[in-house]
Amino acid sequence: MKIRSTLLVAMGSLLLVTACSRGDFAYVEQPDEGVFFKVPNEWSVFETRHYDGNGPTLEEFIENGVTPAPGSWQVVIDGGPEPTASNVQSFLNPFPVAIAEIAPLNEATRDVVSTAFLRTSYLGWDPVSPPEEFESLVLELDRDIVQDGLRGNRHRFALDVAQGSTTVIDTIVLTDAENSKIYRFTIFCEEACFRANSDLIYEIISSFTVEGT
Repeated sequence: MKIRSTLLVAMGSLLLVTACSRGDFAYVEQPDEGVFFKVPNEWSVFETRHYDGNGPTLEEFIENGVTPAPGSWQVVIDGGPEPTASNVQSFLNPFPVAIAEIAPLNEATRDVVSTAFLRTSYLGWDPVSPPEEFESLVLELDRDIVQDGLRGNRHRFALDVAQGSTTVIDTIVLTDAENSKIYRFTIFCEEACFRANSDLIYEIISSFTVEGT
């Protein structure tokens, strides 16, 4: 069983703020958008232009509403001992891998942005009501978010992606009051990895902040 991620082509700037690091963490920022989150100092952060190997292609979901354009942004974060941005292509990673994204929505889509639409934005289908081929999915969290001019959803689920192999995917996805952009942070790894690092993963994804609205 293969899952393809709807990764977005990204442009823009990346700032790893080691000067503002606290303890064992550093902050990754997109200052133009007021987006930031923290990662452990020893983890690696890759801008899209540093993507090595055969990168993911734009998926059908993008044609239905998410249009890469100036202002898009994407970084990949790898917590493994042999980090590479291409690890984001595989959901069976023994160490946490994450991706942070900002993507503008086209005008035709802004009137139809629902919670289900936002949940669909990463994999191309809604984990709350998955297709039959993903019937093994176990939904662990589905929480709507409304705060500071933003709305969105936080969801986490476990899914068998290969025989005897399960991954856990945790995502927070937000849009602004005008439905002009999607802000998304997703982190995942093999189930044993995710359970062992659950406190750290929670701290990282909870730090994802959008102040530019």
